[in-house]
Amino acid sequence: MRILLTRPHDQSRATAALLREAGHEALIAPMLRIEPVDAPPFPTHDIAALAVTSARAVEELEKRRECAELRAKTAFAVGERTAQALRAAGFTAVAAAAGDATSLARAAIDGLAPSAGTILYPCGCERRGELDQALEAAGFSVRLVELYRARMVEALPADIRETMLQGAIDRVLIYSKRTGEAFLHALKTAGIDPATLHVLAISENAGAALERAGARVSVASYPDEPSLLDLLAA
Repeated sequence: MRILLTRPHDQSRATAALLREAGHEALIAPMLRIEPVDAPPFPTHDIAALAVTSARAVEELEKRRECAELRAKTAFAVGERTAQALRAAGFTAVAAAAGDATSLARAAIDGLAPSAGTILYPCGCERRGELDQALEAAGFSVRLVELYRARMVEALPADIRETMLQGAIDRVLIYSKRTGEAFLHALKTAGIDPATLHVLAISENAGAALERAGARVSVASYPDEPSLLDLLAA
Protein backbone atom coordinates (compact mmCIF):
# COMPACT_ATOMS: atom_id res chain seq x y z
CA MET A 1 0.00 0.00 0.00
CA ARG A 2 0.99 3.61 -0.50
CA ILE A 3 0.69 5.34 2.87
CA LEU A 4 0.83 9.04 3.68
CA LEU A 5 2.47 10.09 6.96
CA THR A 6 1.52 13.48 8.39
CA ARG A 7 3.68 13.85 11.51
CA PRO A 8 6.81 16.05 11.65
CA HIS A 9 9.72 14.73 9.57
CA ASP A 10 11.79 13.25 12.39
CA GLN A 11 8.90 11.15 13.66
CA SER A 12 7.63 10.24 10.20
CA ARG A 13 11.03 8.97 9.06
CA ALA A 14 11.07 6.32 11.79
CA THR A 15 7.55 5.18 10.88
CA ALA A 16 8.40 5.20 7.18
CA ALA A 17 11.26 2.79 7.83
CA LEU A 18 8.88 0.39 9.60
CA LEU A 19 6.38 0.59 6.76
CA ARG A 20 8.99 -0.04 4.09
CA GLU A 21 10.25 -3.08 5.97
CA ALA A 22 6.67 -4.38 5.83
CA GLY A 23 6.53 -3.87 2.08
CA HIS A 24 4.60 -0.60 1.94
CA GLU A 25 5.46 2.66 0.19
CA ALA A 26 5.61 5.60 2.58
CA LEU A 27 5.17 9.27 1.63
CA ILE A 28 5.71 12.13 4.07
CA ALA A 29 3.77 15.40 4.27
CA PRO A 30 4.22 16.93 7.74
CA MET A 31 1.17 18.90 8.83
CA LEU A 32 2.80 20.42 11.91
CA ARG A 33 6.05 22.35 12.16
CA ILE A 34 7.64 22.09 15.61
CA GLU A 35 9.40 25.18 16.95
CA PRO A 36 11.20 25.33 20.32
CA VAL A 37 10.07 28.01 22.74
CA ASP A 38 12.66 29.97 24.71
CA ALA A 39 10.96 29.48 28.07
CA PRO A 40 12.45 31.32 31.07
CA PRO A 41 14.14 29.34 33.85
CA PHE A 42 11.73 27.67 36.26
CA PRO A 43 12.15 26.48 39.86
CA THR A 44 12.51 22.76 40.59
CA HIS A 45 12.98 22.67 44.38
CA ASP A 46 9.29 21.99 45.03
CA ILE A 47 8.69 19.51 42.19
CA ALA A 48 7.45 16.13 43.40
CA ALA A 49 6.82 14.55 40.00
CA LEU A 50 6.41 15.19 36.31
CA ALA A 51 3.42 14.51 34.06
CA VAL A 52 4.55 14.16 30.46
CA THR A 53 2.26 13.84 27.45
CA SER A 54 4.73 13.45 24.58
CA ALA A 55 8.22 12.35 23.64
CA ARG A 56 8.60 15.79 22.05
CA ALA A 57 8.27 17.39 25.48
CA VAL A 58 11.01 15.08 26.75
CA GLU A 59 13.30 16.11 23.89
CA GLU A 60 12.84 19.79 24.68
CA LEU A 61 13.12 19.30 28.44
CA GLU A 62 16.39 17.43 27.97
CA LYS A 63 17.92 20.60 26.49
CA ARG A 64 17.22 22.54 29.69
CA ARG A 65 19.64 22.89 32.58
CA GLU A 66 16.74 22.11 34.95
CA CYS A 67 16.56 18.58 33.56
CA ALA A 68 19.52 17.43 35.65
CA GLU A 69 17.62 18.43 38.79
CA LEU A 70 14.52 16.46 37.73
CA ARG A 71 15.86 13.06 36.69
CA ALA A 72 15.43 11.51 40.13
CA LYS A 73 11.78 12.64 40.36
CA THR A 74 8.91 10.31 39.55
CA ALA A 75 7.81 10.83 35.95
CA PHE A 76 4.30 9.83 34.87
CA ALA A 77 4.23 9.28 31.09
CA VAL A 78 1.12 9.27 28.92
CA GLY A 79 2.15 6.00 27.28
CA GLU A 80 5.02 3.61 26.70
CA ARG A 81 6.66 5.60 23.89
CA THR A 82 6.92 8.67 26.12
CA ALA A 83 8.07 6.47 28.99
CA GLN A 84 10.87 5.11 26.80
CA ALA A 85 11.92 8.66 25.91
CA LEU A 86 12.06 9.58 29.59
CA ARG A 87 14.19 6.55 30.43
CA ALA A 88 16.53 7.36 27.54
CA ALA A 89 16.84 10.90 28.93
CA GLY A 90 18.01 9.51 32.27
CA PHE A 91 14.81 9.51 34.33
CA THR A 92 14.96 6.60 36.76
CA ALA A 93 11.42 6.37 38.16
CA VAL A 94 9.03 6.24 35.20
CA ALA A 95 5.42 5.01 35.13
CA ALA A 96 3.53 4.64 31.85
CA ALA A 97 -0.22 5.34 31.67
CA ALA A 98 -2.66 3.92 29.11
CA GLY A 99 -2.12 6.43 26.32
CA ASP A 100 -4.41 9.37 27.08
CA ALA A 101 -4.69 12.36 29.39
CA THR A 102 -7.38 10.74 31.54
CA SER A 103 -5.27 7.70 32.37
CA LEU A 104 -2.21 9.88 32.90
CA ALA A 105 -4.05 12.06 35.41
CA ARG A 106 -5.36 8.94 37.16
CA ALA A 107 -1.85 7.48 37.42
CA ALA A 108 -0.56 10.65 39.05
CA ILE A 109 -3.55 10.96 41.38
CA ASP A 110 -3.23 7.32 42.47
CA GLY A 111 0.56 7.48 42.82
CA LEU A 112 1.05 10.78 44.60
CA ALA A 113 -0.53 12.83 47.37
CA PRO A 114 -1.21 16.53 46.65
CA SER A 115 0.79 17.39 49.76
CA ALA A 116 3.93 15.85 48.23
CA GLY A 117 4.58 18.93 46.12
CA THR A 118 4.08 20.41 42.69
CA ILE A 119 3.62 18.40 39.49
CA LEU A 120 5.65 19.73 36.59
CA TYR A 121 3.86 19.56 33.23
CA PRO A 122 6.32 20.24 30.37
CA CYS A 123 4.19 20.78 27.29
CA GLY A 124 3.52 22.49 24.00
CA CYS A 125 1.81 25.83 23.67
CA GLU A 126 -1.19 24.14 22.05
CA ARG A 127 -2.94 21.70 24.36
CA ARG A 128 -6.48 20.73 25.33
CA GLY A 129 -6.05 21.46 29.05
CA GLU A 130 -7.57 18.18 30.25
CA LEU A 131 -4.52 17.01 32.19
CA ASP A 132 -3.82 20.12 34.26
CA GLN A 133 -7.51 20.63 34.92
CA ALA A 134 -7.92 17.06 36.20
CA LEU A 135 -4.87 17.34 38.44
CA GLU A 136 -5.88 20.70 39.84
CA ALA A 137 -9.40 19.41 40.49
CA ALA A 138 -7.81 16.63 42.56
CA GLY A 139 -5.98 19.18 44.69
CA PHE A 140 -2.57 19.21 43.01
CA SER A 141 -0.48 22.24 42.26
CA VAL A 142 0.59 22.09 38.59
CA ARG A 143 3.46 24.04 37.03
CA LEU A 144 3.05 24.41 33.26
CA VAL A 145 6.23 24.96 31.28
CA GLU A 146 5.68 25.53 27.57
CA LEU A 147 8.72 24.24 25.69
CA TYR A 148 7.62 24.05 22.05
CA ARG A 149 5.02 25.25 19.60
CA ALA A 150 3.36 23.20 16.85
CA ARG A 151 2.41 25.41 13.93
CA MET A 152 0.02 24.14 11.29
CA VAL A 153 1.43 23.70 7.79
CA GLU A 154 -0.94 25.47 5.42
CA ALA A 155 -0.51 23.41 2.25
CA LEU A 156 0.44 19.98 0.99
CA PRO A 157 3.72 19.59 -0.91
CA ALA A 158 3.07 19.83 -4.66
CA ASP A 159 4.05 16.23 -5.39
CA ILE A 160 1.83 14.90 -2.58
CA ARG A 161 -1.09 17.01 -3.80
CA GLU A 162 -0.70 15.62 -7.32
CA THR A 163 -0.53 12.04 -6.04
CA MET A 164 -3.67 12.56 -3.98
CA LEU A 165 -5.56 14.15 -6.86
CA GLN A 166 -4.77 11.01 -8.85
CA GLY A 167 -6.35 8.92 -6.08
CA ALA A 168 -3.05 7.13 -5.50
CA ILE A 169 -2.93 7.21 -1.68
CA ASP A 170 -4.27 4.06 0.01
CA ARG A 171 -4.13 5.17 3.65
CA VAL A 172 -3.39 8.33 5.65
CA LEU A 173 -2.05 8.07 9.21
CA ILE A 174 -3.20 10.70 11.73
CA TYR A 175 -1.67 10.86 15.22
CA SER A 176 -3.37 13.82 16.89
CA LYS A 177 -6.41 16.07 16.78
CA ARG A 178 -4.32 19.06 15.73
CA THR A 179 -2.68 17.09 12.92
CA GLY A 180 -6.09 15.98 11.70
CA GLU A 181 -7.37 19.54 11.67
CA ALA A 182 -4.28 20.80 9.86
CA PHE A 183 -4.56 18.03 7.27
CA LEU A 184 -8.22 18.82 6.66
CA HIS A 185 -7.35 22.48 6.10
CA ALA A 186 -4.62 21.48 3.63
CA LEU A 187 -7.07 19.21 1.79
CA LYS A 188 -9.54 22.05 1.37
CA THR A 189 -6.77 24.35 0.11
CA ALA A 190 -5.71 21.69 -2.40
CA GLY A 191 -9.26 21.00 -3.60
CA ILE A 192 -9.20 17.37 -2.42
CA ASP A 193 -12.42 15.78 -1.18
CA PRO A 194 -11.85 14.09 2.23
CA ALA A 195 -14.49 11.52 1.25
CA THR A 196 -11.98 10.00 -1.17
CA LEU A 197 -9.60 9.06 1.67
CA HIS A 198 -9.26 6.20 4.13
CA VAL A 199 -7.76 7.64 7.31
CA LEU A 200 -6.23 5.58 10.10
CA ALA A 201 -6.42 7.56 13.36
CA ILE A 202 -4.64 6.85 16.62
CA SER A 203 -7.79 7.88 18.54
CA GLU A 204 -11.35 8.98 17.88
CA ASN A 205 -10.37 12.52 18.77
CA ALA A 206 -7.54 12.50 16.24
CA GLY A 207 -9.80 11.46 13.39
CA ALA A 208 -12.93 13.39 14.37
CA ALA A 209 -12.55 16.43 12.08
CA LEU A 210 -11.81 14.30 9.04
CA GLU A 211 -14.69 11.94 9.77
CA ARG A 212 -17.09 14.89 10.05
CA ALA A 213 -15.80 16.07 6.66
CA GLY A 214 -16.69 12.73 5.08
CA ALA A 215 -13.47 10.72 5.23
CA ARG A 216 -13.61 7.03 6.02
CA VAL A 217 -11.88 6.78 9.41
CA SER A 218 -10.65 3.66 11.19
CA VAL A 219 -9.52 4.10 14.81
CA ALA A 220 -6.77 2.16 16.55
CA SER A 221 -7.84 -0.18 19.34
CA TYR A 222 -5.30 1.45 21.67
CA PRO A 223 -3.78 4.94 21.31
CA ASP A 224 -0.25 3.96 20.31
CA GLU A 225 1.62 3.47 17.05
CA PRO A 226 1.73 -0.36 17.05
CA SER A 227 -2.05 -0.48 17.33
CA LEU A 228 -2.38 2.16 14.63
CA LEU A 229 -0.16 0.18 12.26
CA ASP A 230 -2.15 -2.95 13.03
CA LEU A 231 -5.02 -1.33 11.14
CA LEU A 232 -3.05 -1.76 7.93
CA ALA A 233 -3.70 -5.49 8.13
CA ALA A 234 -7.42 -5.08 8.74
